[in-house]
Amino acid sequence: MQYISPKDRNQRSMLPESIEDYVTIDSEVRIIEAFVEKMSEEDGLLKMGFKRSGELATSQGRPQYSSKLLIKIYVYGYLHHINTSRRLEWLTRTNIEMKWLLGDLTPDHKTISDFRKDNKSGLKKFFKVFILFLKDNDLIDGKLVAIDGSKVKANTNKDMYSIKKLDQAIQNADKEIEEYLTKLDEADKADNRKNRYKIKSENIGEKIARIKSKIQGYENIKEEMIKRDKKYMGKTDKECSLMKSRDGKIPAYNNQMVVDSKNNMIIATEATASETDAKQINPMIDKAIENIREIESVVADNGYYEEEDILKAGKKVNLFVAMNSKTAEKAPGFKYDEKSDKYICPSEKELLYKNNKVKKGKKYRVYQSSSCNGCSRLDACTTSVHGRQINRYINENEIEIFRQKMNGTKGIKIMKKRKEIIEHVFGSMKLMLGKIPLLTRGINNINNELILFSTAYNFRRMLNVLSFDEIMRRIDGWKFRLV
Repeated sequence: MQYISPKDRNQRSMLPESIEDYVTIDSEVRIIEAFVEKMSEEDGLLKMGFKRSGELATSQGRPQYSSKLLIKIYVYGYLHHINTSRRLEWLTRTNIEMKWLLGDLTPDHKTISDFRKDNKSGLKKFFKVFILFLKDNDLIDGKLVAIDGSKVKANTNKDMYSIKKLDQAIQNADKEIEEYLTKLDEADKADNRKNRYKIKSENIGEKIARIKSKIQGYENIKEEMIKRDKKYMGKTDKECSLMKSRDGKIPAYNNQMVVDSKNNMIIATEATASETDAKQINPMIDKAIENIREIESVVADNGYYEEEDILKAGKKVNLFVAMNSKTAEKAPGFKYDEKSDKYICPSEKELLYKNNKVKKGKKYRVYQSSSCNGCSRLDACTTSVHGRQINRYINENEIEIFRQKMNGTKGIKIMKKRKEIIEHVFGSMKLMLGKIPLLTRGINNINNELILFSTAYNFRRMLNVLSFDEIMRRIDGWKFRLV
C-alpha cells in the first residue's frame, strides 16, 4: 500500500525562508502581537510597573529581553495551558507560532521564571489594561456581575501542621530527650569502663541538641499559627488553609472571582486564605469597580450573606445575595409593629422591648413576652421559663426591604441567572489549571499566577466571541490607557 511520504529532513527548504510565513494570516498569535505592541515602553510598560527593557544585565552583560517579549510568552503559554518556565522555554524552541511571535528568540527558563516573579505589579496592571480594552470595545459592560469563590489546591503536602499535632510532636521529643538523659545517667553509674564508653560514644549530647532545635522549630510554628489565628498550616506553604472540597479536605486557597454577565469575562480575581466566602463581597466589589469604574448590579450565593456586609455593599451597587434558611425568616408567624415597637405572636400576645445586647459584634434589640404561661403553643414556641424572646437586628428594617427584594420576581430571576454566569468560568478555569494548578507558594505569588490564568481566559473568550478581523480592527482603533 502506498502512503503519503514525509519530506526529506536534509531538504534545505523544509521551512519557509521568511519567519512571517510560519503562521497563517488569521493565527491568534497575530492578535497577541498586535495587542502587546500597542503598549509603548515609556507611556505603557514603565508606568505599569515593568522593569525597563534594553538595560544591561551587568556592566559587561548583553541587553535583556524586552518586557513585551516575555509578556507574549506568558499570554501564549497560559492560553494553551502551559505555565511552567521550563515548558515555556521548550515552547520557544519547538513551537512554530511561538517562534514567529518572538522573532526566533529563545529566552531560557530562568529568565522566563524571574520575569513572572519580579513583575507582579506589572502583570496585575496588564490584566487591568486588557479589561479596559474589553470594556472600551463593549465586550463587558458591568450591568450585571456575579461573585463566587472556588477552592484551588495549594502547592504543599496534604499533611499540615495543627496545634494538636505540634503539641504531640513536642511531647514526643521531650520523651526522647528524657530517654537520652536516662542513658547518660546510666553511663555515669556504669560499673565498667566498657559500658560507659559504649553509651557515651553514641553522641547522645549531639542528639539531644538536635531534638531541642527541633522542639524550638515546633514552638516557633505554633507561635506563628496562634499569631495568624490559623487552625492548620502547610509545611511548605504557610499561607494556605485546610479547606473542604469535592476531593475532601485539602490545603488550598479560595479563589474569588467577579465575572461580567455579557460575555462571561473575569473583571477581578483574588486568592484568599479564608475557608469561606464570608466577608469577601465588599473587597471583591471594590476591586471590580477599581478595574472597570462602574457596576450596576451584583449577584452572589448565600455564602456571602452577612447583614452588615449586605448593607454596606448595597450602598455601592444594586445587590442580590441569596438568603439561607437561617436568615430568611428568624421568627415565622411573629409580626413586628413598627409604630408601637413590639412583636405580636401567632396567639396575639405582645413581646415588648426589653433591652439592647451585642452578639458577635452585632447590635440587637431584645423583645420578650411576659404572658406566655398558659399558652397552648408554649411547648412548640420556647423552652425558656421567662417566656419567648426575639432578638431584632438593629438594622432589621433595611434587611426586611432586602428580603422582600430577594423574594420578588426580579430577585428570583437574577438568582437563577447566577449559575449561568459564574459556573461557565469555573469550569473553564479548572480545565486550564489542571491537576497540579499552582506552581508557586505564598498568597502574593498565587495571586500573580491567577492573574495570568484570568488574562488568558479573557483572551480565549474574546477569540470565541469575535472574528479575527474584527479583533484586529478593534485593537488597531483602540487608544491605550491605564485608567
